[in-house]
Amino acid sequence: MTIAELGTPLPKTDLIDRLAQHKTVGSAPRHELEWLAQHGDLRRFSADDVVVVKQVPVVEMIIMLTGTLAHYVDRGTGRRKVMEWHGGDVTGLLPYSRLNIAPGESVIEEDSDGLVFHKDCFLELTRECPIVTANLVHAMLDRARQYIAAIPPAISGQHGDVHTFRVCCRVVRGFALADDEALDALRDWNSRCEPPWSDRELIDKLSRARRYGREPIGCLLEERP
Repeated sequence: MTIAELGTPLPKTDLIDRLAQHKTVGSAPRHELEWLAQHGDLRRFSADDVVVVKQVPVVEMIIMLTGTLAHYVDRGTGRRKVMEWHGGDVTGLLPYSRLNIAPGESVIEEDSDGLVFHKDCFLELTRECPIVTANLVHAMLDRARQYIAAIPPAISGQHGDVHTFRVCCRVVRGFALADDEALDALRDWNSRCEPPWSDRELIDKLSRARRYGREPIGCLLEERP
């Protein structure tokens, strides 16, 4: 069952005005919001609805309008909450994201309204809604930056090379970022390294991390710092 088949369908009365107040997509021009309203499935979800199932491909994006959605994972020490989204957030599979298999399950915490899009419409979305798309990409990069900000810098003489490789694995595999996006996300962290790596060195490490790292692609897209 897809997310769009869960919950109760809602009328789209005043949906464009609701989207205009949305924290993530509300800055887009009205014609882009009209496209979202026309092509998305507006649903009301009930508490305890499971909208993403562990080890099942993620194929939909949810623009959260109201309520709370949480993601839970179990890495062998028990089930724990790693992320929450509220009205104003966007979750699930985003355009240009390499997320594939869900690392855990996403559960509705309280009754929620969400506008749902299947990945099959992403090509048209990116063409018709460039500002919305840019906002979604920025949100994905901000998620990676927040995670990396909590990681200590690499220090020469203290296994800095190995540490940097692991950080690069987090970025290009865990967050599934392209090299240019990964470099952008690493800027602040790299400035704290002693000494900082050059762009050329980081690109080489990102390439090696993508090739030799073992983390599942997209495994951190639902993670918080």
